[in-house]
Amino acid sequence: MAYTVEMISIEKVVASVKRFSTFSASKELPYDLEDAMVFWINKKLGDCVTLCEAVLVDLNKKLTQDSSLELLMI
Repeated sequence: MAYTVEMISIEKVVASVKRFSTFSASKELPYDLEDAMVFWINKKLGDCVTLCEAVLVDLNKKLTQDSSLELLMI
């Protein structure tokens, strides 16, 4: 049985990040594979934080508009 292993490259990581985020290539371009993976993780987490903040702002607006809604914090 033949197995194919696709290696991660800096170029593939940068191409992936370009699909969902913007960045300054002159300042943030990763220089090795480990840096590329950390770069991808940081960009992805940054997008998640931005999305969570937007959801919280929207939820806060809805709560202030409709006082009958209650927010349960777990």
